[in-house]
Amino acid sequence: MASKKDSSQKKFIKTMKKDIDELKKGGNTQSEKETDKKEELVKKQTNQPLQHAQTSLKEGNLQQALESFEKVLSLDPQNQEAQEQANLCREKIEEERKIEEERKREEERKKEEERKREEIEKISRQAQASLKEGNLQQALESFERVLSLDPQNQEAQEQANLCREKIEEERKIEEERKREE
Repeated sequence: MASKKDSSQKKFIKTMKKDIDELKKGGNTQSEKETDKKEELVKKQTNQPLQHAQTSLKEGNLQQALESFEKVLSLDPQNQEAQEQANLCREKIEEERKIEEERKREEERKKEEERKREEIEKISRQAQASLKEGNLQQALESFERVLSLDPQNQEAQEQANLCREKIEEERKIEEERKREE
């Protein structure tokens, strides 16, 4: 929200610029002197926010610098330096935003990998416990869950194959026993 001072500065500068344009059209020496004076007044009005913007820029405060350059532009829309610097600030702010987004995505990816690794370890411990208890079917299901999370997990593949072989052996032994009865 613009303050009354900013509003009066804008009106003053607009009036001065209008006067300057009219005086330039006149082309006499007196008009040129008045034009120079008015241009100097406009420059003085924009000098403080321009210096503040440059200081903010040097300090690395891009948002504050941008706001100050925009204030200069609200007072003097033709100020080439303020236009260029404001554009540079916008570009740098956008770059920093993109870098921060990428950093957050990478951080989230690492957290997700860690959660996945912890889940795989938990399921692997459950599978090993089921094996020790002799519950081959439950162990096989756990190893298959590990493989659904990490298809390249060599240990889980080997253990799942061993469980299948033992389950198949037990099934054959049970079939043989039933036939003998």
